[in-house]
Amino acid sequence: MKLEGRGRVKFPKFDRPMIRINDGNFEILDLSPIGVKFKGTKDLPLDRQSEYIVELIFVEQKPIKTKAKLARKIGDLYALAFTKAVPEKILLKEAERIKKRHGDVEIS
Repeated sequence: MKLEGRGRVKFPKFDRPMIRINDGNFEILDLSPIGVKFKGTKDLPLDRQSEYIVELIFVEQKPIKTKAKLARKIGDLYALAFTKAVPEKILLKEAERIKKRHGDVEIS
């Protein structure tokens, strides 16, 4: 399997990895080597000028830490741009896991 397009893996509603940021854990909606979208809370204190250390917590892989900046916020939906990219092999393993459990994976 190869990531195509922008290489963004979209996760099914009841089988999502988590992101830990500012001492909170939130569901990842989709993930690419250069960024992540997640559902947070409307009052999560993130700003565009700061860089954050985030931890990506996967179901069947070891968690990884990386750095990210806020790209956009709409209500309780957040997009972060990684300042240190996530290896594509991590995303490929997640895509394979989803494909085994759910029969298909959406990559855009």
